[in-house]
Amino acid sequence: STRQATLFPYTTLFRSAYSDDQLDEIAQWVASDGVERSEEESVDELWRALGLTRRGAQTDAVLRHVVRRNTSAK
Repeated sequence: STRQATLFPYTTLFRSAYSDDQLDEIAQWVASDGVERSEEESVDELWRALGLTRRGAQTDAVLRHVVRRNTSAK
């Protein structure tokens, strides 16, 4: 479908732009303000911190995984 063709290159670019370690560091930086956030709020904050503008299911899934990984690491 056209939607998948549009989202896939962006998600691939996103994944190649940031390593797992870099995403973890950004997630930890976002959490360092001490504000309690739900998982969804944390994903939203990561979107803002990364300056992303095109929201997609695949990128959301990657960021949700980053949030979960860093929440369980505490």
